[in-house]
Amino acid sequence: MVESVIRAKFKQDARVGSSKVRSGQWKLYDVLSRNGPSLIDPDFFLPDPGMHVIMTFVMGQFAVPNCCPKSGCPSQYIVASETDPGRKW
Repeated sequence: MVESVIRAKFKQDARVGSSKVRSGQWKLYDVLSRNGPSLIDPDFFLPDPGMHVIMTFVMGQFAVPNCCPKSGCPSQYIVASETDPGRKW
């Protein structure tokens, strides 16, 4: 049910994020769960009173595979992060 509400809310093409919702690139999180933020399955979502839910969009690179992930950055120079070796910027 919650997925239908979200799809209806983002139905208009002019809304920011509507293309992400149409393609299923979004997630819901319960931010006040006892074990920290937890992913919510929209198929089995039963809201509790006082629950805090955050909707996030999956960010991706569509145009150029070897470019800076920061929006609007023209750089194509990518190096591994010193603090997090798994990340590249």
